[in-house]
Amino acid sequence: MRRTALLLASISATLLLASGVALAASFPGHWESVTGEESLYYYNPEKVYPAVVEEEARGWTALDGRFNGRGVRLIEVGSQAEATVLIDGYRDCDNKDLLGVSRNRERGPNLLGINTCALDGRSRKMREHVITHEFGHHLGSGHQPRKFCETSVMLELVPCGRERTVLTKPGTTDVSWYKNRWVS
Repeated sequence: MRRTALLLASISATLLLASGVALAASFPGHWESVTGEESLYYYNPEKVYPAVVEEEARGWTALDGRFNGRGVRLIEVGSQAEATVLIDGYRDCDNKDLLGVSRNRERGPNLLGINTCALDGRSRKMREHVITHEFGHHLGSGHQPRKFCETSVMLELVPCGRERTVLTKPGTTDVSWYKNRWVS
């Protein structure tokens, strides 16, 4: 009896993780950047890679359109007072392995930090990946296991796999998570 209960609990946990639902529960607070109207307002005062930021915000916002307006819109605003996410370029040349960071803050907008010292010498593709990934945290996603190397932008370390994969848009695993979190 006990063995059956453990087996059922294990199967349930596996299914939840595969669907992305458990990730949302495992990373509370990440989606505090999204308002009740299901919008994420970002402000990029230093103009950190502005074309890339705009493009990657459009990538996540496209999912709102894909699901008939039942998702989250990422909208650029003109002041910190309007923002739920502040994009901050910082230079940590001693830690070039840390490409970006997302932090919830008690006061003011949450932080999406981009290590420009680490990314200035990298490809546009890597910049796109990092910004899409950090926006993903602000939408509520945590890191995905490496087995999703070719289907998720939310891996902790890239590139990965035999093909040295670096996704620049939400992959199929991310879309599934997004649908479970924001659409269903």
